[in-house]
Amino acid sequence: MSQFLSIDVGSTYCKGALFSPRGGLLRLDSKVTVPTTPDYLPSGVCSLLEKLKLSSTSLKSIETVWSSSAKGGLRVVALGIVPELTSKMAREVACSAGAKIVADYNYKITVEDLECINKVAPDILLLTGGTDGGNEDILLHNAEVLKDLNCDIPVIYAGNRAVRPKIREMFFRHQLHITDNVLPDMEHPNPLPARNEIGKIFIEQIVKGKGLQEIIDMIGSNPLPTPYSLLEFIRKSNENDKVANFCVIDLGGATTDFYSCCKAMNNSGVILRGLREPDIKRTVEGDIGMRVSAKAASEVAHDYIVRQLEMLNRHYADFEHYVEKINLQPDALPETEQEIEFDRILATSCVVIATERHAGRRRKVYTVNGQVEVQTGKDLSGIALIIGTGGYLSGQNADFMKQAIADVLPHERDESYLMPRNPEFRFDQSYLLPLLANASRLFPEAAVNTFNEMFLKET
Repeated sequence: MSQFLSIDVGSTYCKGALFSPRGGLLRLDSKVTVPTTPDYLPSGVCSLLEKLKLSSTSLKSIETVWSSSAKGGLRVVALGIVPELTSKMAREVACSAGAKIVADYNYKITVEDLECINKVAPDILLLTGGTDGGNEDILLHNAEVLKDLNCDIPVIYAGNRAVRPKIREMFFRHQLHITDNVLPDMEHPNPLPARNEIGKIFIEQIVKGKGLQEIIDMIGSNPLPTPYSLLEFIRKSNENDKVANFCVIDLGGATTDFYSCCKAMNNSGVILRGLREPDIKRTVEGDIGMRVSAKAASEVAHDYIVRQLEMLNRHYADFEHYVEKINLQPDALPETEQEIEFDRILATSCVVIATERHAGRRRKVYTVNGQVEVQTGKDLSGIALIIGTGGYLSGQNADFMKQAIADVLPHERDESYLMPRNPEFRFDQSYLLPLLANASRLFPEAAVNTFNEMFLKET
């Protein structure tokens, strides 16, 4: 194969590149970025092909791999029982499958919770709870409430296998998918079957509208969810070596995705509470983004934003007006010095909040045997490298963001937050990571070598 095409259809921009495998690396022959056309996605893809001097006909003679996050990721409501156990597993399964959590619930849910779920109208409801042979009562209570769920919402059941027959009876009117328990016992998390089921529903859901079926017909294959594709690529980069020590922050218009690749615990004397974190992990923040989710981000990071505006002597009302503008026009770029500053504040806010949420916590506890430290979540304090990607982090803003993030991360939160303390920064200025992730499906070794050459060399 002399040349192949990689395409990523994002929520704001559509990227495409022609690569050639040479000398154990992937050489970039040409790359194009165009605005995504959300109302009818084939328009943006056809514009991309035209700029690459290709056509839908020529696609039949060139190998093409592609991914999509044009819906902003599948929207999932996750239910478990214990927050640190089955609920945690449900969230991790959804995030690793390329979905985003729009709501999650623990223990017993109520009729009011059901009303909220129906109002949110997620793409999937993921129901978990109980180890195999474990708790049944709370699980059956939740299923009893959820049987009046809107029938258009697919339900994935990945909980205690002992109650599967009753689950089938309760959800006989629904599109029910039953998979293996995500936590069959406390020592053996089992995320893969439920994650695969989410992936299947992703394909079924995204082809219902926006013209994605036409792109599938044009290319001749289904897309992978962009976040899932990137997560699997990061896994491949660590298959043959010891776990590296970096994280990737993908700052998008709809979500901010955080990928960490490091040992989950860095101190053998610390007591872990809850399930052990995976060494390679992804979280997705559906309420913080640079465009589609800008309004929600401004609410989540309100206090931080106010402080930054005061330092620049800018008014919050002007910032709100800008957020309204970009929320309505996701492809709008800042036009004035003030708008450039607002974009920087918004970007830094998204990065800080996403990092804080991904990171674990550590606290001192006093026992009869003296003081001990208890950790929940993942330790990011030893992260050596932060790789920034996404529209804002891949262009001319990289130098500014490097300083802004370096200033904020060590000081913004209490020491009990296990956030990166002294990382190096590198930025994906050509926005190649999602395209390399797709390319790894054809040339895994060359794609990983290219990634290492771009970002991990001498770290």
